Amino acid sequence: MVKHPLHLKKLRKKMKIKGGYTKKILSIDLNKEKAVISEVSDEFALQYVGGRGWGAKLVWDNLKNNNFNINPLGSENIVVIAPGPLTGLYLPSSGKTSFVSISPATKIYGDSSMGGMFGVELRQAGYDALVLSG
Repeated sequence: MVKHPLHLKKLRKKMKIKGGYTKKILSIDLNKEKAVISEVSDEFALQYVGGRGWGAKLVWDNLKNNNFNINPLGSENIVVIAPGPLTGLYLPSSGKTSFVSISPATKIYGDSSMGGMFGVELRQAGYDALVLSG
């Protein structure tokens, strides 16, 4: 068996792992110029894993609230920006952030992801998701 140079115990000390979710969503309505912070339950965080899962659930709920009739370029559409649960843990390839919305190109659900520091900054600000509307 090959022994890795850095044991898991040492790795945990170096990374200072704090946990996965803050369970807070920052919703910004650009039309009303209003921001609302909401909290989600433990069940929500476990059932809808990661930025893509959270985004899919929030977009689905928005579709239901609008009777499944949303103009992708209208103010009723939302854009959910959410990092994955490992974002900010200083692990390789863990800094992915998902963008989820009803796509103007296809008029159906669409998601994309990116790397970089935006998700880390959002998480360090204390939020698991940013929901833009308006």
